[in-house]
Amino acid sequence: MTQKINIDKKLLKFIKLNPLDLEYLIEELKGNKEVVLEAAKENYFAFVFASEELRSDREFVLELIEKVSGYVLQYASEELRSDREFVLKAVKKDDCSFKYASLEIKIDKEFILKILKDNGLILRYLPSHLKNDLEVVFTAMKQNWDACKYVNHKARQEIIKLLTILA
Repeated sequence: MTQKINIDKKLLKFIKLNPLDLEYLIEELKGNKEVVLEAAKENYFAFVFASEELRSDREFVLELIEKVSGYVLQYASEELRSDREFVLKAVKKDDCSFKYASLEIKIDKEFILKILKDNGLILRYLPSHLKNDLEVVFTAMKQNWDACKYVNHKARQEIIKLLTILA
């Protein structure tokens, strides 16, 4: 039993030093939560080499998002990238993770409005038609004025008209 613990410690030390070598490990190790977590903590890209089972494991991927980065969302299963609750948690950790959400989520206006109330800068990752939608744009700008940098030309013209009228 002691020998196994020593091997595990050596393996974890090796993975910590060489996280992308996860790619070359046997499948059992690519599916080992402790090994994958250690690799991802050093380089989130290592998660791409994790087993399909782990990349679909909701609890484990949420743990990675909390402990590592929202960027791991890009390597999670399509099912998880389409899960609104999962995407919300990822975005709260790292807003850049939204660009890896499924298209279904990226075009769901009701969901987008909910996210924009907490983080207006998500506007930068939205499809063009939503960047032209004044309700979406105003929701984003209300939360964070800097979101105006990501507004499309058409919506920007409308905003200028409204501000001119109000002035």
